[in-house]
Amino acid sequence: MKIRLNKYCDSPREFIYRYFLKFGVKFPVCVKTLYKWIRLGFYGFLKQNLLHRGKKYKTKGKSDNRGKLTDFKSVWDIENKK
Repeated sequence: MKIRLNKYCDSPREFIYRYFLKFGVKFPVCVKTLYKWIRLGFYGFLKQNLLHRGKKYKTKGKSDNRGKLTDFKSVWDIENKK
């Protein structure tokens, strides 16, 4: 298990699927638990070996514009426009 996650950089989801294909039974731990173990460093799992290094989202060099107002007028401008 440590070799699949650390050396081959499989994601926990891929590891669980490969386990199911090889042994034909469901893996006894869920994906969230495996990610938690990787984050906490249990059993020698390394977060650096994950595909996105444990980050939730990967932006492709784009700036984040969520929650920013573009067409903005202040209260001062609206009151003094009269």
